[in-house]
Amino acid sequence: MTGRGEGVGDRGPGVRSTALGFGRWGGACGLVCGALYAFGGAVIDLLTVGPNLGTALAFGALIGMPAIGAACGLALGAVVGFVVHGSKRGQRTS
Repeated sequence: MTGRGEGVGDRGPGVRSTALGFGRWGGACGLVCGALYAFGGAVIDLLTVGPNLGTALAFGALIGMPAIGAACGLALGAVVGFVVHGSKRGQRTS
């Protein structure tokens, strides 16, 4: 075992590592979307009405969207991991 999320023996990755992988991808996608939303909104605000409270609130997406994406990724990864790997628990591999 290399400490990279493998399961017991030669069964491969389990539910936990699947959920963590989905959580990482969800957080990364949330960060990209949050950055696009925040900076895109700031540019539009600066070109139209000028900076205001909405501009400041849009930068909250840099924190909120990755957190929401990671939480949704963890939940989805847990479901997918259980469906794929959960039924194999307790079975002998050899």
